Amino acid sequence: RRSTLMCSGVTFPNGATPILLVPGSWRASPRSRTEHDGGVVVHEDAPGELGLFWATKIGGPSHGFDVEGQCLLPLLANARHKVVLVSDPDWPHHPAGRAHFRLLWTKAEPPIPMLWLETVNCDFVAHVNTTPWRGMVLRHVIEKAEAMGICLCLDSGMGRALQTSAVIDKNSVEQRTMQFVLRPTNGVVEASDYLSGKHDWVQTKEEITDRITRWVYTPRSASVDTQTEDSKKPRL
Repeated sequence: RRSTLMCSGVTFPNGATPILLVPGSWRASPRSRTEHDGGVVVHEDAPGELGLFWATKIGGPSHGFDVEGQCLLPLLANARHKVVLVSDPDWPHHPAGRAHFRLLWTKAEPPIPMLWLETVNCDFVAHVNTTPWRGMVLRHVIEKAEAMGICLCLDSGMGRALQTSAVIDKNSVEQRTMQFVLRPTNGVVEASDYLSGKHDWVQTKEEITDRITRWVYTPRSASVDTQTEDSKKPRL
């Protein structure tokens, strides 16, 4: 059973009111797909989410569901954690690429929801051209952020690529340093090379990350309540 993605039932300091999201836009995996020239499709998983098992095998065997289960459980047991998959006709057997994709909340009052994207990885044995993948995945997650009306967090490579994109306002992308709240799930363990230096660890209570600097995209659809304090300040 995957843990809930809503904030309800969570107590925040100083009586802060949590922002509640309508989960439909986040969970709309079958409709979350973008098609590109050459037949490449960037998508999320199908109903039943069995593709999450295979996603752990993309990018090397060390995180595979049949090798290190502790790296799989956070993905399967957390409704706030999924993957963006890349299917390429040159590798028709199964998706050739994946990027971990999370819905997180910042350490703020009230907490601010954000989409968190990690690195795009390719299956080690897939002989495909990955050069255009970064732009394709960016288009997908930008559309997701627009649909949900919340900010999108990216690593340095993705952030620089986004700044050169013709489909967004360059003033909507900036670097910010933040902390994120990690809530425990039914999977008991958590795993990430980007949210913590521990790689994988037992998590049975709420944790706060160290301060993390990321590129942040604020979509036009973002309401004032879902923007960080920095994004609300006038730009000079």
